[in-house]
Amino acid sequence: MNCPNCNELNRASSRFCIHCGSSLMAARGPDEGAGTEEQPTAAFGRELSLAELQAEVERLSLAVNEIRSILSRQGSQPAAAPDPRTVRTEPQVARATRSTGAATAEAPPAQAREMPWDRINVDWELILGGNWLARVGIVAVIIGVAFFLRLAFDNNWIGEGGRVALGIGGGLGLLALAEYLRNRYLIYAQTLTGGGIALLYLSIFAAFSLYGFLNIYLATGLLFLISATAALSALRYNAVALAVIGILGAFTAPFVLGAFGDRPEPLEVGGLAGIDTMAYVVVVDLAVLALSTVRNWRWFTLLALLGSLASFGLWYEDSGGDVSLVVAHGGLTAIFLIFVGATTLFHFIWRRAPQAFDQSLMIVNAAAYFAISFGLLWEELRPWMGTFSVLMALFYAGIAALAIRRSRENFHLSLTAVGLTLVFLTIAIPVQLGGPWVSVAWATEGAVLFWLSFTLRRAQLRLAGSIVFVLSALWLLAVDTPEALREDLTPFYNVYLASFAIVIAAFLVSANRVRRNGRHLTEYESELFPALLVATTLFVTVALFVQVDGPWIAVTWAIEALVLVWVSVRFGVSELRVAGVAVFAAAAVRLLAFDTDVDLIEFRLVFNLRMMAFAAVVAALYLAAVLVRWDRRENATLPTRYLAPMLLVGANFLTLWALSAECIAAVDSGIVNVSGDAAFYTKSLGLSLIWAAYASVGLAVGIVWRWRTVRLGSLGLLAVPILKLFLFDSLALEQGFRVAAFLSLGVLLLVLGFLYQRYSGLIRGFLFEEEREAGA
Repeated sequence: MNCPNCNELNRASSRFCIHCGSSLMAARGPDEGAGTEEQPTAAFGRELSLAELQAEVERLSLAVNEIRSILSRQGSQPAAAPDPRTVRTEPQVARATRSTGAATAEAPPAQAREMPWDRINVDWELILGGNWLARVGIVAVIIGVAFFLRLAFDNNWIGEGGRVALGIGGGLGLLALAEYLRNRYLIYAQTLTGGGIALLYLSIFAAFSLYGFLNIYLATGLLFLISATAALSALRYNAVALAVIGILGAFTAPFVLGAFGDRPEPLEVGGLAGIDTMAYVVVVDLAVLALSTVRNWRWFTLLALLGSLASFGLWYEDSGGDVSLVVAHGGLTAIFLIFVGATTLFHFIWRRAPQAFDQSLMIVNAAAYFAISFGLLWEELRPWMGTFSVLMALFYAGIAALAIRRSRENFHLSLTAVGLTLVFLTIAIPVQLGGPWVSVAWATEGAVLFWLSFTLRRAQLRLAGSIVFVLSALWLLAVDTPEALREDLTPFYNVYLASFAIVIAAFLVSANRVRRNGRHLTEYESELFPALLVATTLFVTVALFVQVDGPWIAVTWAIEALVLVWVSVRFGVSELRVAGVAVFAAAAVRLLAFDTDVDLIEFRLVFNLRMMAFAAVVAALYLAAVLVRWDRRENATLPTRYLAPMLLVGANFLTLWALSAECIAAVDSGIVNVSGDAAFYTKSLGLSLIWAAYASVGLAVGIVWRWRTVRLGSLGLLAVPILKLFLFDSLALEQGFRVAAFLSLGVLLLVLGFLYQRYSGLIRGFLFEEEREAGA
């Protein structure tokens, strides 16, 4: 186990760190030395040997002396070092200190855990020279021997039987030497044991797969025996390094011996070709399962998983398609199930809470199996892949239920299994359904997750629901919408309308729950409610775009925007007001960019679809402005004093645009019987008169109802035709049109001047008067 102070590796049976002297009792967690806290070797039916006890006492004595030297440098006066034979537990050290007359408060044993890293002397030379050099050395020796044997094999220096005998003899010799040196050189003995196990793996695999000396049953039994020996040795020494050496040796053997290169045809057992290598991998993994059940050595499990997947991939590629689908996927499934146990059984049995690394191993195992299975099965079993995904979801749902039922400490394990369940269900939807029902199913799943998140008070479920909602939105917009546009749909009576409606309903229901349960949201979810509303508005807008065509798109968008503004006023949802303004802007862009042009051959003045669309949007803008002015609640995002004028300006701009377009179309379509230059002069004169007349109407309304803003806007608009008259029309128009333009505009201005004189009492000082509130 690692020291909590200096993070150096110690034996699981140690009570104090051999490097800094810190107590290791408080650092014993659920993952190291499970069930060995009181008697580290009780699981093997023996007490510590005398040599081991002497070594432990020596380490503790050195640790105490180190603590004393550190404290002396700080000015403390610790007691004399206790007799090493009395060093057993932390309370005994404290009692020995008090017996010498030193104050315990001055230098309690726990103080050593608070020493900074730079004040602790670590014998790096001993660690590197005594531990890792030996480990790296044994790996190098194994690889060197393997390549030497390969060279000897290629040159026929050693026969096939001799090769196997040399490997087995070398492995057993290393194990025997390790046993002989175990009491005196524990770590060195661990290294030798790992090397011996690796050589035995290599030899038995060669005897079975390369030379055919052993049948499938005997080879499997011997490999299992070696795996069991490796597991028991790792447990006996309580050494994760030994377990890692063993697993690296086990998965290196097939590569070094060329099992995935030029070799005879794969072994066939019971009509199943290529089962030899797969059987070898499964047997090794069974040993991994047994060891991981009593020791949660995460890096060991990860290396075993990666080695198994790499071996499977190279084995399948090397087979060239000769291996049947049953053998391939059966072997993959066996690996998957073994590592499901390897990542969960420890927590089930010992009721220990998993850490992030444990959860990551579960996810990696599930993701790898699912992805590889799709690659293997897709071509032949495409109609059943959705069912396969659902079965995966049910499998992990069962694990989640068993975990939480077993112990509350397994809550995070259960939560990880629930997450995998949701992922596989989400994947099953597009695989099995297809079409617009994918977005429907995902949206429904997201709504259920949001409901569960508030019912169970679990923010993680809202995160999962948000991810599913994003997938639903992307599918709806990127897949369903283009498909719908390519089809000739019956407006408001097709499957795509149903899919949009269900998705919109799911988002609205979830948004409502978020708004009602705002007190349960985390600080990262403050924008969740507006995001759901914006998404809903976008879906409605796109749905209307899909269902209708031509100017009707702008009309339906205007109705949608008006409804959004009404709901925002009625229920006080300020976010919908912003959404309504955005939809109004989309409708205006649609009118100006796509619906202004008309068919001049069939054109009818005023009574045409374009004027109807413009009139509908303008009316909706006016009604929205009235609703906003009625609302007495102030909106921080779009205040009433700004929003209403924005809507009114948009309505007047679209009105003037539509009237101008009608004037131009009347001339171009031939309704006004002019041609050539006369047509240009007529359109120019008509535009000037329309703008001036519209400004005059606005000015009159502003005078009668005393709306200062309307009067100022009308005067600004009136300046446009006046400037046009003097700067453009006076030079460009023919004499007759010029006379008509000046006379008509002059008469209009005289009338407006009379109105200002007539109502001068009402508008005196209008530049400084306050604008009358609507409805006053």
